[in-house]
This record gives sequence, C-alpha cells and structure tokens, in this order.
Amino acid sequence: MSNVLLDFAVGFSASKAAPAVSNGFLRKLCVVARGDTVTETQINSPDDLSADTEDLSAVFQGGLTGFTLLTVTNDYTSAQLETYLTNRETDFYTIYLFSECAVLNSVQFKGVKAWTDTASEAPPDRSIVFHDKNDYGALFAISALLFGNEWRNHQYLSLSSERVTGVSSLGEANALFDKRRSFYIQSDEGKNLGFFSCGGKSVISAYVQKELHLSIQNAHLKMLSGMQPNNIAKNRRLLTQKASQIVSSFIQRQLLDPESINQISIEQSGEDFVVKGEMKTTHAQALWRVKIDAQEL
Repeated sequence: MSNVLLDFAVGFSASKAAPAVSNGFLRKLCVVARGDTVTETQINSPDDLSADTEDLSAVFQGGLTGFTLLTVTNDYTSAQLETYLTNRETDFYTIYLFSECAVLNSVQFKGVKAWTDTASEAPPDRSIVFHDKNDYGALFAISALLFGNEWRNHQYLSLSSERVTGVSSLGEANALFDKRRSFYIQSDEGKNLGFFSCGGKSVISAYVQKELHLSIQNAHLKMLSGMQPNNIAKNRRLLTQKASQIVSSFIQRQLLDPESINQISIEQSGEDFVVKGEMKTTHAQALWRVKIDAQEL
C-alpha cells in the first residue's frame, strides 16, 4: 500500500535527460554517380548493383554492408548538389564523387568529400583525393576506413584488384606523398595503399574531431537537461571535468597525441544564460614512413 501522507506531502515527478544523438552517421557513405534522373537509393547488397557498376562493389569488398547511391543528371551543377546535400551530413558524413562526377568537387559539404583525379594539386581541406583513373581503389580504402569499431589509418592496406592503378616509381610515390595525395603502390608483392590522407592530414582526423565534438555535446546536453544547473562556478567546473574526461578517453584510444596540447575549460561568458568554452586538442598523426640514416663504421 502506498504511503499517501508521504506522497501527498513530498511528491516526485520523474524527469529524463535529453537523449544522446547517435554518431553512427560518421561511418555512412553516399556515392554520387550519373543517372537519367536525380534519385537517391539505399544499396544494401552487391545484388542491388547493375552489371555496369563494378567499381561500386568495392564498397562491400572494403567491409561496409550498405551505402546511399545518389544519381544526378549530366547537367546537374555543384550548386544544385550543394543545395541537395544541405544538412545531410548527419545522414552520411562522407560523400564520394564517382569519376564522371568529380567535376562537382567544388560542392560545399560539412562532412568529408572524396574523388579521384590525376592532377598534381594538393587535396583541399576535408577532402580525400586519390591519384587514380578508376574508382575501385578509392572506394575500397574509404569503405575500409568507415568499417570497424575504431578509427584506423590503414597503412599499406593490401588490394589485388586489376582495376586499381598503382604507382611503380619511387620518384612518383615521393612526389604524391609530398603533395599529400592518396595513392596505391604497385610492387612485386602486389598493390598496397601507399598513402591515405584527408586534406593533407591523417585520414581519420576529420572523423575523430567530429566524434570528439559530438561526444562532448551529448555529455553536456545530458548534464544541462538532467541536472538543470545554475550558472555557478561549481557547475562550470563539472562541465569542464566531464569534457576533460572525454578528451582523456580519446587520448587513451590513441586518437589524440598525449605529448601535445589537449585541454578544455568552461568559464563565464558575460552573457546571460551562456557560458563559454575553449578547447585545444592535437590529433595523433598517422605514421607512414621510416627514414634511417645508416652508417657503416
């Protein structure tokens, strides 16, 4: 029997903190290709692909179990694509422009863009550019990147497909590395990923940064909605401590450089109902090459 006196005198109403936003979209891929109409289709199996789209099968070979296929017409412009992709980065954080759509690479997108070409320019910010004439190798590497439970740079990932153009000259490989372009190396041992980067940084950097920001946003939203705190020093410290714990967890995962600056602070802003924060983090740079000065004594 319930205690009516207690319930009458001291009533409780259950409140729930705001639900966390999933970060699953960080591992979702959208491929933009040419078609007769502007159509968005979810591809969940290699059987969903037509015979003339063999390169798209690399998505499944790389590990992903599905992707979004967006077909656009020949007269479709970057401006139109940009409008279509507005606020879609939480549906898929990576868009891959199939070879015939690489001309649309000026599109502004809040996630990561990827395409192939054989030019010599360094890749723009938040862009993966493979030095190749075919899409298979790029899609295979990107799918391997997005597949799995942890972010990995996939140094020297092996691939046997004949649809990949590998670099066989050390001079060309050095030149592409200096330009921070992604490429495969062809050697007697087969084909291996020779370098893989995003905007000249480690290929995982954009994804790690977004996941870190999202993790802190979720944690702080939970605290604000659950604790319903006032703007006092104690609660600002609690916000700082929670964010610092998350930063530390990324250091433990070896996604941030423990020997560099990784810190966050929440302070008064001078604005009603608002606090301000400052965060400085250093991503852990991928290790791709070892250069040894050998001396014979």
